[in-house]
Amino acid sequence: MKKTLLALACCAAALAAAPAFADDPLPVINIPKASCTKPDSLPRVEPTRSQQARFKEQLGVYQTCITTYIERQKELSKIYAKASNDAVDAGNAAAGEFNDFAKANSNAAPDDDK
Repeated sequence: MKKTLLALACCAAALAAAPAFADDPLPVINIPKASCTKPDSLPRVEPTRSQQARFKEQLGVYQTCITTYIERQKELSKIYAKASNDAVDAGNAAAGEFNDFAKANSNAAPDDDK
């Protein structure tokens, strides 16, 4: 019984001594803004065909650039989500090991060394 209590006390002490990452301030991450150049505005008065063509070309370049930026940000968010999910899985595995240990030792015979 004393060994079981000692083991449980050691586990509790180890958990208490573990760094409290949840209490740490989040690091400042500078997420760059999209560096895409917006197309020039069309004149309010009837634009010429060349102005329309230039606008259409600039708009296509802008759409490609902004779409690429968005897709990159989505990929980065997947990396952070995976890291978070991995941490949850590790925490659940550790809790499961502790629960298995506690269950296996809940009916342990008392020690004779009183």
